Amino acid sequence: MTHMDFKPCTADPDVWIRPGVKANGLPYWQYVLLYTDDILAIMEEPEKFIREELGSYHFKVKENSIGPARQHNILEIRFLRKFPC
Repeated sequence: MTHMDFKPCTADPDVWIRPGVKANGLPYWQYVLLYTDDILAIMEEPEKFIREELGSYHFKVKENSIGPARQHNILEIRFLRKFPC
């Protein structure tokens, strides 16, 4: 992950962060959570990141394996339609 300019979080080495810029020009933080062979990308274009950036390295991504997150490890993930970030 360091070769893609991500840095591990000091609190949890499975959480990686890097600065990014949204399409509207605003800076924000991009997050990637890794757990064994699961990836949760929290950023403006997560599918593009997984297919193009991760897929171009040693990660093999199955065609049908990308979709909305439902669960990461033992935590259920719920999305809010209006998120302030």
